[in-house]
Amino acid sequence: MRSLVIALVIAGVLGLSGPAWAQQTFFAARMDVQSWSGTLVDAGCKKADPTKSCEVAEGTEYFGLQTDDGKYVSFDSAGNLQVRNALEKREKKAGAIRASITGTMNGDTITVKDIQFL
Repeated sequence: MRSLVIALVIAGVLGLSGPAWAQQTFFAARMDVQSWSGTLVDAGCKKADPTKSCEVAEGTEYFGLQTDDGKYVSFDSAGNLQVRNALEKREKKAGAIRASITGTMNGDTITVKDIQFL
């Protein structure tokens, strides 16, 4: 009888903690889509010297954004490709290029969903 009671208590604890764990995991994995505006920068240059302005050149492969409030964030690899492809369609491909980026923040890297040039 005692082992039956213990088994029921353990099953109850596990049954109640399962949904809480699942909910916590769901909210931890959920990332809110946000937008940032600023100037595109050459991420390789910025990594080498964070004090430089690091304007985008035609050969830039890795990008980031110097936000309007002065923060710097880099883009994920898919975002870098997306920015390169978008720049290829523009007349102005280098220099101080203003953009609005929509995506999710993962640490100090943006997972880019969309880019719009300003």
